[in-house]
Amino acid sequence: MDAPSNPNPPAPNGPNDPLIVDDEPLPKKARVKENQSTREPSDVWEHFVKLQNCEKSECKYFDNAKSNDVALDYLKKKLEMKDGCMLGGQFLHMRCAAHILNLIVQEGLKGIHNSIVKVRNAMRYVKLSPKRMDRFKEAIEDEKIQSKSLLSLDVPTRWNSTYLMLEAAEKFETAFDRMHEKDVEFSSYFMEVDGNGKQKHIGPPKGEDWVNVRMFCNFLRLFYEVTLRFSGSLFVTSNTYFCELVGIQNELHRLCGIDGDPLLKDMAQSTKEKYEKY
Repeated sequence: MDAPSNPNPPAPNGPNDPLIVDDEPLPKKARVKENQSTREPSDVWEHFVKLQNCEKSECKYFDNAKSNDVALDYLKKKLEMKDGCMLGGQFLHMRCAAHILNLIVQEGLKGIHNSIVKVRNAMRYVKLSPKRMDRFKEAIEDEKIQSKSLLSLDVPTRWNSTYLMLEAAEKFETAFDRMHEKDVEFSSYFMEVDGNGKQKHIGPPKGEDWVNVRMFCNFLRLFYEVTLRFSGSLFVTSNTYFCELVGIQNELHRLCGIDGDPLLKDMAQSTKEKYEKY
């Protein structure tokens, strides 16, 4: 799961993370530390029985990964043989809501906008060396920006890190504008061309780009906050997912009906199509 680097609440389980098996009765939890994809299904069953000290189960939550399907099919078969599969096993394999939500949002960002690329390139320039960062800090002081947000460069394949990057960068819009006006190296960076004569670094971000950035932040904020709530480990989350998904559905319907912002409407429609699929 592509969740944020936030210690509270921690990121949800992914295919390479420790496997958490939720069972009835609570509160025991079993953790398989090895990578799930490298373990035999029989090992999962033996580990489950040993740590849970029971052979009955109502439901388990796993990532939406094919490597988990084999283990779950085997586990269901063993439970059915011992008459330990509650509710006929129809709720035995529950998909991880946070992982599904991640897939939905990724669909909406497939055709990533140039404005995001421009901001990413500007952030990369600033963070490339301490000297450049010092000049950027001077621009912040000159513009009298009071924000204490930290600049972070995103991982392009992880939408939540892109959201955090845009949210931080938007606060320093005037500082980036000042860099473009006063810093010759900053301007030259975006004028570099490759062997084919094409611009190597798209940018820098300008007025319209920052408008788009704020739109992206508003669009992604809802999903980011829901992901954090889904990922909580210090409180129950399985009883909240329905209300959260209804809230997302209502917001997507609202955004799809907005006129005057085709970019936002297209993002909402593509995300809504993926949402309805799941």
